[in-house]
Amino acid sequence: MTVAERGTAWQGAQAAEHGYWYPAGCSELAARRRIEREQQGWYAGLLRLPDAVSGSILEIGAGPQGLLTRYGAGTRKVAVEPLALTFADVDGYARAGATLCQMPIERWHTLNAAEHFQEVWMTNVLQHVIDPALVLWIATAHALERIRIFEWVDEPISVVHLHSLRAAEIDEGLRPFRAVHRTEGVAEIRTYRQAFVAGVYARSA
Repeated sequence: MTVAERGTAWQGAQAAEHGYWYPAGCSELAARRRIEREQQGWYAGLLRLPDAVSGSILEIGAGPQGLLTRYGAGTRKVAVEPLALTFADVDGYARAGATLCQMPIERWHTLNAAEHFQEVWMTNVLQHVIDPALVLWIATAHALERIRIFEWVDEPISVVHLHSLRAAEIDEGLRPFRAVHRTEGVAEIRTYRQAFVAGVYARSA
């Protein structure tokens, strides 16, 4: 696939994602946000967020209501998300004391290459980006101490999931960070099963 083709596929995936997060029906929107809140509670446990430092945090691919809107007492909190969000969701980040940058993480990195954070967080991101290896590298470039990551793995490619990831590839892509807490398993989600990997990765000395 050419660079142009990958960009076109990504734009189509983003449009589908926007339709998922902002459906026409109010009841459907409420149901999806409820599910996301439940999943975020699960993510937080796997990522040991109660142990998170109160320093600077960067959340990559944060979504309409990222972890930074509910967790993290960081002295500086930055969330990067390419989707066009509603005013209510943008305001949610502001109320949580987080700066929201609405652009792809690749562009944010180009504009902020010298920025560093004690922690970088990302949940369910890599399937949705143009180049997962590049995004993993960006995470390691900006994290001083830890990366907290949750990703679905071994999933088929679809309109919104542009890549099928492997847990070992994620571990390799996070070097020189090494897992200090790591969980790999299969989640039962309503009518289907999904494999995942989650962990806290610390920079090697």
